[in-house]
Amino acid sequence: MTRGTGPTHCDSTTSGTVIDRLWRLPSDWSVRSTRTDVSRAPRESSKRATAPWLHINCAALPENLLESELFGYERGAFSGAAQAKPGLLENASGGTVFLDEIGEMPPGIQAKLLLAIERREVTRLGALKARGFNVRFISATNRDLDGSPTNAFRADLYFRLAG
Repeated sequence: MTRGTGPTHCDSTTSGTVIDRLWRLPSDWSVRSTRTDVSRAPRESSKRATAPWLHINCAALPENLLESELFGYERGAFSGAAQAKPGLLENASGGTVFLDEIGEMPPGIQAKLLLAIERREVTRLGALKARGFNVRFISATNRDLDGSPTNAFRADLYFRLAG
């Protein structure tokens, strides 16, 4: 990890402090840190430290599975849905959700996530009633989300997540 090789965006003063400290280490030190390690820093020093922490890799799940994992589903919402399952956003209420590789999130799920963030509620697949949730979002990606005119990432979601 070399300082100045790419854009670093930290909205949290805690994350900024952690990253600043990493850069001040002697150059002959070997430091292994992941995005997950750095993303946990704001949580560890906040009121949410004992609340749930959920890490979702948006690139690792197919679109339909990502949607059902994030938002949950009701019994009978699709074949194989034998019982209702709360989504990860519901389960993390009061805590922190780390959306890793958010740049790979499909546009339809981006729209649904934006609506959930704005309303602070999720509607499970197959449900008629929304359920409230309260989480802190932290996101990371290896893509330039706001710099490319051909990028499929929603600008409104980018600005909601960027704070």
